[in-house]
Amino acid sequence: MSIDVDRDRLSQTKRLEWLRRELQLTEMVTVYLSDSQGLHNHGIYCALIPSDQIERALSSPSWDFSHGDGMPGAVVHHEGGEKRVEYLRYGVDDGIEPFVIDREFYGMRDDYREISEEFRFFHRLYHDGKLDQHIKIDDDGNEHVVAIVEPNRIQIRLREIPT
Repeated sequence: MSIDVDRDRLSQTKRLEWLRRELQLTEMVTVYLSDSQGLHNHGIYCALIPSDQIERALSSPSWDFSHGDGMPGAVVHHEGGEKRVEYLRYGVDDGIEPFVIDREFYGMRDDYREISEEFRFFHRLYHDGKLDQHIKIDDDGNEHVVAIVEPNRIQIRLREIPT
């Protein structure tokens, strides 16, 4: 490889241009990606974060949410000499919720990912199991593909993603 080719690859100019592009509401946005080919390993894993935490989350390069996070759990603490058990819907109480949920079955069944149940219910999505697509039916009876689930990628129409 030449120095110019290496410089271009390492500066990630094309990737940054793609990330900064103007998005249309009808565009499908990748919310999950696992792509390892040759010399690269790309991944996207999304979560829903409360608006009042955006600045804090973007101020640090660390992950706020990782694969496997977001599963229900409980914390036990003592208050006034009494034992208290607090159920945590997403395993923590920081307000961050999984948008894509990893489902793992220890090799007994195939692992897969699914879109947040609340998101699917909120938008009243029909799941086409053969195509693994989620469809929204509008007031006029028109069908719109809102989500496409593939083994290594999940895409959701931008219009439905909460902002």
